[in-house]
Amino acid sequence: MSLDYAPGGRVPRVNVLEPDLRVQGGAKLPHVFSGDVLCLCYPWQWDAGKLIARTVVPWASEWLLHFEFWKVDGVWHGGGHEPAVLGTP
Repeated sequence: MSLDYAPGGRVPRVNVLEPDLRVQGGAKLPHVFSGDVLCLCYPWQWDAGKLIARTVVPWASEWLLHFEFWKVDGVWHGGGHEPAVLGTP
C-alpha cells in the first residue's frame, strides 16, 4: 500500500500497490478516485488533527475487506457513495 499525505492537506491518498486490484471481466473498481486512489471516507470525516494510524489505516483495511466481498458477489457492502458524487480527494 502507498499512503501519500502533505501535512495540513486533504485526506491522505491511499493506493494499493500489490496485489493488482483489477478483476477478471474488467469490472470498474468501486469506491476509488482517478488513479485508483481508495475512497475511504467523506471529506468531513477526516482532518489534520486526527491520527492517520487511527483513521486512514483502519479505513484502508476495511476498504480491502469490502473489496474482497465485492469480488465474490458484485455488491459493495461498505456503504458510502461513489466518489463521483463527492469530487476528487
